[in-house]
Amino acid sequence: MVLSFLVYTLTAILLAALGWHCSRREQRLLDATGKQLPFLCWEIVTVIVAFAAVAGLRYKTGYDHLFYLYQYIHLRDHTGFSRSNYEVGFQWISQLFAFLKAHACIYFAFWGALQVGMFYFAFRNKKSILVWIPLVIMLGGFFINFMNTIRQVVVECAFVAMVPLCTTRKRTAMCGIVALCFTLIHFTAIFVPFFYLAMWLMRGVKLSRRTLYIVYVACVVLGLYPFWLTAFTGVASLLAGTSYERYIPLINDMVANGYRFVPWGPNHLLVVVSQLIMLWFYTQVKEHFSDFAPMRDFFSLAFLGMCLSNLLINTSHFMLRPIEYLTLCLIVPIAFTLKYLYDTRRYVWLAALALCTLTITYIAVIKAVLIPTAVNLPFLYNCYFWR
Repeated sequence: MVLSFLVYTLTAILLAALGWHCSRREQRLLDATGKQLPFLCWEIVTVIVAFAAVAGLRYKTGYDHLFYLYQYIHLRDHTGFSRSNYEVGFQWISQLFAFLKAHACIYFAFWGALQVGMFYFAFRNKKSILVWIPLVIMLGGFFINFMNTIRQVVVECAFVAMVPLCTTRKRTAMCGIVALCFTLIHFTAIFVPFFYLAMWLMRGVKLSRRTLYIVYVACVVLGLYPFWLTAFTGVASLLAGTSYERYIPLINDMVANGYRFVPWGPNHLLVVVSQLIMLWFYTQVKEHFSDFAPMRDFFSLAFLGMCLSNLLINTSHFMLRPIEYLTLCLIVPIAFTLKYLYDTRRYVWLAALALCTLTITYIAVIKAVLIPTAVNLPFLYNCYFWR
């Protein structure tokens, strides 16, 4: 547990410090010459390298990671995956590393570098937020998702990177088409054009704070008892022949036997409270960062993700997987809200939001130690060479 706390905390502080230094240096350059720092300045390169090192060295940070590790070792040592339905792009990249006999640390570090590099690219014109983004990623519980659902998170980060490019209807359509190419990495990229379409449609919708709260609370309440599950009776047949085919029995079982119940533990409550705080300050945050137009789009996507995740929480993990594209966007409005509260010296609210958001990883680590499971200790950080 001590190693976990040290790694998550020190990595968050290091990345935040690099973001702060990058922001300050760019501001001095803007004042002197009117020019921005290039995206791949030394601070961001260091961020990518540091994140990649942490991603590469970790071991047993979740069941999915162990499965990917087993698959890569099998590919490298036996010239083939034991699982046959990986997307072709993922196979090609993995085969290249296996051909080079690269250590598993290098293999996972590559995916980590790709993830954080694309995510940071979205904020190349708003580097001041890079102080807060890594704090939310590392301490807000998002890092473990980066480390487990590796293929999908690569596509999710590409999705985030392209949001600021969606300035017109034509560019939004082009980003949707480009996103389809990422189905070579993970099949769920097929949903990205629909998310961009939803984002575009939501640009014309102005919602008051009261409306946001009503919609959000309604989704939370409806999610407690998803009686509408029978609507998914015909979904299973649409997945035949895809990489999601293995989920067909889960869908059929979910429809036939009803819903599950996810308990409202400390982390779940903290997430809900942090989202309510974010909704409360959204209008002020939008005005405060009016110079960064994509903030509204990120909020729209995050709000849609918040509503859908609460609506579907008691159904099946399979149902929530595509929604992770939207819930990953939560990193952005939470980080902007933290910065807004800091900039406007609302320190009580800042402490409240930080307490709800930046303690999730710590609570999860403690829970993993006190209430361990047989196959998955997802927030424990173990060094690969110490296993």
